[in-house]
Amino acid sequence: MSYFNTIIMDESDPLTLLGDGQHSTLLLDYNKSSREKLWKALQIWILKPHVLDRRILSRLIFSQKVLARSEVKEDAGYLDRSIQRMLSECMAAEMSEHTITDLSQFDADAPRVLLLLSKVLPRQTEHLRACYELIIIDFKLTEVFFIRLVSSTTTPAAPGYPDDINQSWSYKLSFNPREQQLKLSLSPFYEICHPVTALPVLTPPTQKWLFDTLLPKLVKWTNEVDPETQISARRSIVSIQQYSSVREHLKMKYAQRFIQNWTENTDPQKFVFEDISIAAYLLVLWEEERQRGQIPDKQSFVDLGCGNGLLVHILNSEGHPGKGIDLRKRRIWDTYGPKTHLEEHAIDPGDLGNLQGYDWLIGNHSDELTPWIPVMAFRSSENTRYFVLPCCFYDFDRKYMKNDSKVTQYRSYLNFVLEVGNTCGYNVQEDSMRIPSTKRICHVGFKTKDLPDNRNEREEAIQDYIAERCLLTAMESTAIHTDQDISAASSEMLARHSGTNFEPRQRVEPVRNCSRLDESLKKMIIARVFKAVMDAGKTDHVQEAKRLKTETRWQRGGIITISEAAGLFDKETLGRLKSECGGLKTLLKNFYPVFLLKGDGIQLRDWANLETSQLQGNTKNRAKEQAKREERFKTKLCWFYLHHLDGCPRLITNCPFAHGEEDLRKPL
Repeated sequence: MSYFNTIIMDESDPLTLLGDGQHSTLLLDYNKSSREKLWKALQIWILKPHVLDRRILSRLIFSQKVLARSEVKEDAGYLDRSIQRMLSECMAAEMSEHTITDLSQFDADAPRVLLLLSKVLPRQTEHLRACYELIIIDFKLTEVFFIRLVSSTTTPAAPGYPDDINQSWSYKLSFNPREQQLKLSLSPFYEICHPVTALPVLTPPTQKWLFDTLLPKLVKWTNEVDPETQISARRSIVSIQQYSSVREHLKMKYAQRFIQNWTENTDPQKFVFEDISIAAYLLVLWEEERQRGQIPDKQSFVDLGCGNGLLVHILNSEGHPGKGIDLRKRRIWDTYGPKTHLEEHAIDPGDLGNLQGYDWLIGNHSDELTPWIPVMAFRSSENTRYFVLPCCFYDFDRKYMKNDSKVTQYRSYLNFVLEVGNTCGYNVQEDSMRIPSTKRICHVGFKTKDLPDNRNEREEAIQDYIAERCLLTAMESTAIHTDQDISAASSEMLARHSGTNFEPRQRVEPVRNCSRLDESLKKMIIARVFKAVMDAGKTDHVQEAKRLKTETRWQRGGIITISEAAGLFDKETLGRLKSECGGLKTLLKNFYPVFLLKGDGIQLRDWANLETSQLQGNTKNRAKEQAKREERFKTKLCWFYLHHLDGCPRLITNCPFAHGEEDLRKPL
């Protein structure tokens, strides 16, 4: 049977989709779109479908074939034979470690046809089997076909490789340059016949989703994407298929138990699933390392700054010897049992006694320890590797400050941590993890071979590097200008920052919020900012009153900037604010019933004009928020009732704050 007999209509052009199936068309922006930008948008959907379809973990393109369009047009069976050859080679192609992550080498104007054989991995591998898709790209006509492949030999024990086409699950994206239209067409049987498989399979997108979600998103990407942007699927260090399988296994084993019995004040959904994902990544990474090096024993580890310790617990439970160290013990530590090894004490990069003999050092959101971890790994032993997931931006002796305006703060910090690893002689590989966090880029430091003499030279280079970065801090904060001053400071920094004078954070974090400020000082600041906001709106209020021919409208005042508000106070007052509560902006934010901060502007919060959704909150835990509001209702006096010239803009029955002592009630 010819694979394309069922989807080809016009024999003169074998790339025309058969039938009169459903279709939808959207216009592109004439001024913003182009064929090149559309090709970029299509690459996003081809290479990174998971950014739009949340059921998908990843698409692996493991085979490609480029055909001359002239040969396809002249020989009606040429395309069919090429596809059959790809399918027959499917198993060997997928078993290859090489996957295609970049399509930029293909010219969108070339008279070529590109065949891509892909495997779409579901997020929930325990319940769904991956599916195979054939993608056909006709560059001349700007058409892309997505065709589901099926296997006739699939069994629960051995899911087969594709050897046939499912005509019911194919769709096409095409571009009309004259009309500037992007069209999505479905096969006439789309969604009518489901693929029959022995195992549940990841189904293709629904017709509604394709028309209502994919097509508008492609138009948006086409209008907005930078034509110079490089679109590529990030090549993972570990096997994505294996990672997905291990993560699902760990979720089934650990997630529900710890979410239900979480004793910390943090969000269990985020932290449990994040640590499970990191554990799965490390388990696959270490398994692949053992296979490459033929290592019989499971790797040992130390998690520096382990926090809640869940990552340590999972790794210990999965058979890896190791421990976690943190400055402060968490309540949940007591629930793990004696087989989970956790220690409560400070970590000093100069004292490596607790780290000797371990294979890996882990820094999972390790804050100020992050840049030190490659250094500590190098100094621990010549075979110690490391894994870091940078989050908060710290240098060796201060908060990190970027020096490249062309990149984001996050990218600049990642480059710095990468530079530290390279300075320590590691082969550092960067990877993007699939975790519920915005900071998901990790670094894996693999050892390079250093001869004994080279290690001494490397240690000197590391000390010089640390001293140089610490010297920059001293030059920025003190009067170091002359060569003599720089030389003296450099010697001091080299002695202080060779890893023997690291100062960890305090065991008990100091309270730095408004509660430690003197009440009289807070009242003075609030009153002065309030007056400035009211004065800024006097002119507008008078004009509005004349327009409405009334004087009864509640005065909202005007808008002043943060810098204008700061100018109302002397340096001593601002210094006290900065040291105790983070600054003037933090204090005003904490007085949210009075002030509303938008960008750099400060204005009064007009309770009379707040929408119902704003008053009720817009959180997932709305019932809990409602219970808290009921507990706080009328337990504090209304600031506007006491201090505003027009009183409170809300009626006494609607205001959550008390209008006078007689309206005040005791907290529940």
